[in-house]
Amino acid sequence: GLAAKGIASFRTARSMLETYIGRETSRKVLSGQVRRGSVDSINAVLIYADLKGFTNLSDTIERHDLVEMLDQYLDRMVIPIEAAGGEILKFMGDGVLATFELTSLDEMALQQTCSTALDVARQMAEGVEQLNQKRREKNKPVMDLDIALHVGEVMYGNVGSETRLDFTVIGPAVNEVSRIEALCDELDARLVASGDFVRTCADAASSLRSCGYHELRGVREP
Repeated sequence: GLAAKGIASFRTARSMLETYIGRETSRKVLSGQVRRGSVDSINAVLIYADLKGFTNLSDTIERHDLVEMLDQYLDRMVIPIEAAGGEILKFMGDGVLATFELTSLDEMALQQTCSTALDVARQMAEGVEQLNQKRREKNKPVMDLDIALHVGEVMYGNVGSETRLDFTVIGPAVNEVSRIEALCDELDARLVASGDFVRTCADAASSLRSCGYHELRGVREP
């Protein structure tokens, strides 16, 4: 009985951690990677997606309806990412930060991962548009989705204070992908990818149009 209880308790803890911090992150935490400052460098494709208009709607919609609406949109954003093997790192209010780790630097593997991320981004956009269509038919408020794609090296691990840690990604690539997402309004585009992403992903060049060079706040090179 004690053995069964121990196994059940571990499975419950693992399930809870996967729900709150993600599959791969929970595996690292359960394996004992909980020391502050313990980080690994990984190469990854980053997806940063942000809902437009949520802040304005939050002042006009009942709390229960607002949360229900946000959950509906987040479903359309998260399900394609997880189905393709991506990792949800953060829910930032009405935004999502996710990664697809580049486990191999082989050119074919890099292109495949980037192609997967691009396909996922399109599925997210299509899912949100389908949801918007259903909500419009019921005269309910809708939101648009902006998506940024980038690729680079990030530091992945424990960051925080002595009493509160966060298992997250940090580094220039993370800052850059959030700045790229901010260009969506300026460029009147729902999806913007970095030049680094396009050069890595063979499928992207033929299906995306160039928007030229742009200055990103806090980033030296355009």
